[in-house]
Amino acid sequence: MAYKLEGRLLEVCNCNIACPCWLGEDPDFGECYSAEGYHIDTGVVDGVDVSGLRWVSSPTSPVIFWPGTIALCSSWMTEPRLRRKRRC
Repeated sequence: MAYKLEGRLLEVCNCNIACPCWLGEDPDFGECYSAEGYHIDTGVVDGVDVSGLRWVSSPTSPVIFWPGTIALCSSWMTEPRLRRKRRC
């Protein structure tokens, strides 16, 4: 899958200060409960223009957030043209 994305991310979690998962550390309280908001300013995924898309997700993980470790995640597209709810 070819992609190029530029945008913004807002992320909060239940840890003490910054989310330690981004630094490769374990969650402060054993599990990480997070909420993330994304906005793509400009982007292309497999030749499809995704500029301006926004979505939120709410992943939960018992360990560091790396591929294959997310236990539960729901995502919501906030764009009418792609609005849907799905599991990550």
